[in-house]
Amino acid sequence: MTESTKAGTSQPVTDAGAAPTTPDPNESLVAAIERVARPNEDSSWDLSTKRTVLVIMLIAIVFVIYISRSILPMILVAGILAYLLNPLVNLGERVRIPRAVSTLVIYILLIVALVLVPIIFIPALIDQLRALANFDVPGNARSFLQWANDTIRGLPAEVVVLGYVLPVGQTITQIQENSQGAQFIPSVNDILSYIQQGLSATTTVVTSTYSIGVSVVGAFFSGFLAVLVTLFVSLYMTIDAPRIQSYIQSLFPASYRSELADLLRRIANVWQSFLRGQLILSITVGVTTWLALTLVGMPGALIFGILAGLLEVVPNLGPILAMIPAVITALLQGSDVMRDV
Repeated sequence: MTESTKAGTSQPVTDAGAAPTTPDPNESLVAAIERVARPNEDSSWDLSTKRTVLVIMLIAIVFVIYISRSILPMILVAGILAYLLNPLVNLGERVRIPRAVSTLVIYILLIVALVLVPIIFIPALIDQLRALANFDVPGNARSFLQWANDTIRGLPAEVVVLGYVLPVGQTITQIQENSQGAQFIPSVNDILSYIQQGLSATTTVVTSTYSIGVSVVGAFFSGFLAVLVTLFVSLYMTIDAPRIQSYIQSLFPASYRSELADLLRRIANVWQSFLRGQLILSITVGVTTWLALTLVGMPGALIFGILAGLLEVVPNLGPILAMIPAVITALLQGSDVMRDV
């Protein structure tokens, strides 16, 4: 009697005296069944297959972009919108609401929001634009330059820093004399003249009401048609999302579909999280900027808030670009609230 018989256990018999396979504790039951049922079939992609598929996909993407370059922006926006709204539709399916019904309800609410938001905000935007249009550029520029001149004149003649005496007043006086003699820095009257010329040119352009009106009407109808087409494409994308995913998976061999489904799920989760995060961040930055500028009495606070929210999607450079017009307006016009403080 052998030791294994004494222990009351039996060892698995393998071919050609091979050692028994130790099961992986991290392997799921479904994966183990597939491995046993298909022992000689490897469902993972090797490096050469992945490279070949990547090259084919890149060529196909370039070809599709070329033939659909005129409608590609609308398709991209529709796809992004479908990605953002697809989790809400899936949530409706979990509570036993048909996918088509939940999709229609969500898009109806979206259309209502798109209609109500301009109705609510356009009057406020017009008031903000009117306030900025009445902005006295020459007078405020003259006041700002006068303030800068008085500040420079009020600087002390000498400043002691870490025991060293810095002749600040003498240096500034010498710079002013050299600048006036070399005509490098324009005078206040020259600056005001340039500003007045710019305003006159702007007024001349604005007086062309007929051509501007035709352009505005054409742009309005073009934008309305683009929004309508984008919503319809996004609606069908959202309704047929499961079918689109199944069709894409059917283009690949059956042995690769499980890995492909996992890849598509991860890509969808990453992009949905990224787009939702960008949307939340833009809304937060825009609302915060609007509230902060409103509290300090900044003219055009709503416009600057919308601009800050839109430019937030531009990495690093967006906040700087949104800050420039607000800072210029604050320096030239000041605050309506703190002016009397």
